[in-house]
Amino acid sequence: MDMRDRLTALLARILQDGKPAAAFIQAVNGQFDIVITGPVGKTGKPDQETRKAIGQLARDASVNRISWRAHLDDTAEIISEISPPRAHFGDLDVILPPLAFLQPTQAGENALVGAVMELLPPTGKFADLFSGCGTFTGPMLERGAVDAYESVGSAVRALDKAKGSRPLKALRRDLFLNPLRRDEANRYDAIVFDPPRAGAQAQVRMLASSRAPILVGVSCNPATFARDARILVDGGYRLDSVRVVDQFTWSHHVELVAAFTKRSR
Repeated sequence: MDMRDRLTALLARILQDGKPAAAFIQAVNGQFDIVITGPVGKTGKPDQETRKAIGQLARDASVNRISWRAHLDDTAEIISEISPPRAHFGDLDVILPPLAFLQPTQAGENALVGAVMELLPPTGKFADLFSGCGTFTGPMLERGAVDAYESVGSAVRALDKAKGSRPLKALRRDLFLNPLRRDEANRYDAIVFDPPRAGAQAQVRMLASSRAPILVGVSCNPATFARDARILVDGGYRLDSVRVVDQFTWSHHVELVAAFTKRSR
């Protein structure tokens, strides 16, 4: 019986009759992390009795951590944590926050990381834009110092906690509202950017005018990637390669990794 089947009966103990709720289930290396969104218990919020029931649910279903939020835009509150889920990105051992953004499959992640690393120089100073919890940051650290930029505070804190003595700076920054400036981009030997489906239009406009010699773009939306790639090419970059990774099972969606180099004037 898989986790979804087990949860059906167990969630009935804590959800309100007739009220919609959702359970986000994430599996990481055999660890399970669940975030419940919607009304729970008698009052709609986790009271003492509901918290006890959620703790029992975690033990009965062998779930590492269960969090709750009333609405999709709310921050998830950890209710029960037997042990926090962890992920390894290169040598980084990251304690994942609830709702951490991860690649959907390990095989897909390996393919993307491998493709990105093939395009980076053997040594240098790097930037990882839209870094999440460090999918690319960790492997990049094996080649030099990395500045990881991410808007989600919990992801930044997780990276900062995991860095140890490594040359990593985890920086909280909304790259849609405050993109990396040209003078900042010029500091790096290579820049990786992996934006959400909306792409990185504001950010690539800044990158297009920079002197960063190598840009590596990762995208889950070929349409917004094409728009952003056009901006970079018009700004003086050459699109050298595009590798497509089919990692979204039973879906027409694909992921891609592209290499850009600055053309000499």
